[in-house]
Amino acid sequence: MRYFIMSGLVVFLALSAGMTLDAATISYKPNSSSEPQKLTKVKILSISRGVMLVERDGAKRSISLSQLVEYSDSDMVGGDSFDDNSAEYTVTLIKVDMPKTGVVKTSARQTAAPVAVCEIEYTINRKSGEGKDINRIKAPYFYLYVLTEGSDEYNNHHTFRFFYPSEAKPGSDSFDEARIMTAVESLKRPVINFDNINSLSTSKKSAMSLGDREVKIKLDKIKERKIVAYHLEVWGKSERIAEKDWNEPGYAKDKKWWLKY
Repeated sequence: MRYFIMSGLVVFLALSAGMTLDAATISYKPNSSSEPQKLTKVKILSISRGVMLVERDGAKRSISLSQLVEYSDSDMVGGDSFDDNSAEYTVTLIKVDMPKTGVVKTSARQTAAPVAVCEIEYTINRKSGEGKDINRIKAPYFYLYVLTEGSDEYNNHHTFRFFYPSEAKPGSDSFDEARIMTAVESLKRPVINFDNINSLSTSKKSAMSLGDREVKIKLDKIKERKIVAYHLEVWGKSERIAEKDWNEPGYAKDKKWWLKY
């Protein structure tokens, strides 16, 4: 690992010498009065006319060489995202409409039953803060764990895991917290802009207010299994901000069952 007190000349010479800068760590100041921010897993694409173009998680950003503080050509643990002024917020879960099974039965004669959905109504409560744009927030991420009744000869229960939106997908089917945090902190995370009212229309209920929204999660893979419990987590800008649990009497007696089954 090579580590430098940063100067534009150092990076320019590094690129000229053919150093591999696709997993670098840099520190830079967004402005002259701010504290340095560290970015890890950065790929340096180019340097031209005193401006460095970097990429992380598919997002690109131009940084002036005068803003740079330190550089390492190896990835370090931790690090921030590109500076953003999106607001912090909380979520209030209004309603979780969970079906009894994973399919919708309309008649005894139907050959292929439609996949059932879990409908979630919630309210976004934005927080004002110095230097933050209250009309911009990182989209909330939903992680839903569903426990079904045992269907084999040993009556083993099954846990199914779902997420919303598609960008919230963790790097593993286990949905462990470290991988969820990786998804939460990704630069690919969508941003909700409250200045664009049309983008907020995710509900069929016209009476819902500006901060009220609805999502529908398809419960594929559950099929005709009976749903006996669920655990729902909502992640905000950088942490878990809401949870909701439900279970049929006699089921899901273990705490944090969604991590055990």
